Amino acid sequence: MKVAKLYDSGVNLSVYYDLIDQALYTGGFISYREVYDYANGLDDIMNSFDELLHENQPETVITLVEYMLPKVEKAINEVDDSDGSMGEILHRLEEIYYQACVKAKPSPVELARKLFRFELQSDFDTFYHAAEKYSALLGEQGLNIYRVLAEEYDSPRNSDQ
Repeated sequence: MKVAKLYDSGVNLSVYYDLIDQALYTGGFISYREVYDYANGLDDIMNSFDELLHENQPETVITLVEYMLPKVEKAINEVDDSDGSMGEILHRLEEIYYQACVKAKPSPVELARKLFRFELQSDFDTFYHAAEKYSALLGEQGLNIYRVLAEEYDSPRNSDQ
């Protein structure tokens, strides 16, 4: 991960993206015997996210988690997750994202839209009840946007989806 930090203003996102893609590569299926090493590789990446947070780069962490999260959810389908380690990885990514948002203080409107999309698109309840957890960051404006998005999604024309 150190190599990814040597460029630009501290972080080369494309190097991180490549590292994330390599770490998440399953080759088709990760057996129960292999999942421990596989999960450790993902932990290493998330440890580097923690380092970036401590180096006051929360916006970078937000970008990286947004890149990694859907890929982890996809990879879960190719991993024997009997021990729940992939679920723990999703939970940790969600917590890192929250900590990054606390530091970065993104636009409440933008954050509400992202959180709603994450909650809606996840097959693993990632960001379930995000509006509650992020309510202080969303404020009234963000919560209103979240509410509008939920009402639009729940409208009769969308009930067949």
